[in-house]
Amino acid sequence: MVLGVVCLWTFVIVPISQNIADHWNYGNSHVSEADATINDVNERFIGFDDYGHITIIETPDNHPEKSRIYQAAQMVSDGNSNRIVTVSFRDMNNDHKIDLIVTVEGESGYIVLFQTANGFSWQ
Repeated sequence: MVLGVVCLWTFVIVPISQNIADHWNYGNSHVSEADATINDVNERFIGFDDYGHITIIETPDNHPEKSRIYQAAQMVSDGNSNRIVTVSFRDMNNDHKIDLIVTVEGESGYIVLFQTANGFSWQ
């Protein structure tokens, strides 16, 4: 009987209460951030999963009014909003422009936003 209560406490009640406390304190968002210099301008990129829709926000340093939002169609199959989205930068099509690479936790492959004259575009 005592062993059952100790096991219940250790393996069920404590982990559940810790997860609830973490959620109350930190929320459930998995937002990633990356900085890059694009066309001699320092830019900050924020990526997140909004119930299966991948959203990237580009903000130039000291000019939040010039922010751009890149929002994809449904990209993640199950609509789970708890996936980590990471952004990185590399010239993917050899045009000497930095492209934005988006990876989503649990998905195979990656998404590329190619740099254009007006920012980036999903392709």
